[in-house]
Amino acid sequence: MAFLNGPNYYSPLISRFKVRTSEHSDLEWDADYDFKAGRMDASNLFADYRRDAVFGSVGYSSLQALNASFTSNLSSQITKYNLLRLLLGYGAPTKRGLSAGVNAGYDFIQNALQYGGIQSSYNWDCCGLSVEYRRLALGSVRNENQYSFNFTLAGVGAAGNLKHSERIF
Repeated sequence: MAFLNGPNYYSPLISRFKVRTSEHSDLEWDADYDFKAGRMDASNLFADYRRDAVFGSVGYSSLQALNASFTSNLSSQITKYNLLRLLLGYGAPTKRGLSAGVNAGYDFIQNALQYGGIQSSYNWDCCGLSVEYRRLALGSVRNENQYSFNFTLAGVGAAGNLKHSERIF
């Protein structure tokens, strides 16, 4: 966004800070500062915890971005976002037995839950089954329920519509 509203003689400051706070936890802070606008365009704070098969994560994101409809008055096209993301779960994709996880994202600007989901898996020695329900409530952009599943046969492959990149764990 730093160069979309005209010439900029200074590059934005982009900072990424990650630290492993203990054997079981991580902390990350990402920040983008725009010198021309004199403001923080993005600030993201994440904390993760994992001990054995139990895991959890919390994240807070603040973003000021240009609206998709550009006009000659770009300063009025700034859209602000304040989001909280939560994730809790037990297990792993390849763990034998039961695994389950839930996630949710809350928008403080709209005072609404943007998304939520729950995933459960059961793996045997020979195969595994995963099912997921996800609710997306992004206003007029996207408002739907999604149901996904995946059946995996060890050493052969997988069938279903639950993509690896969309899994909760």
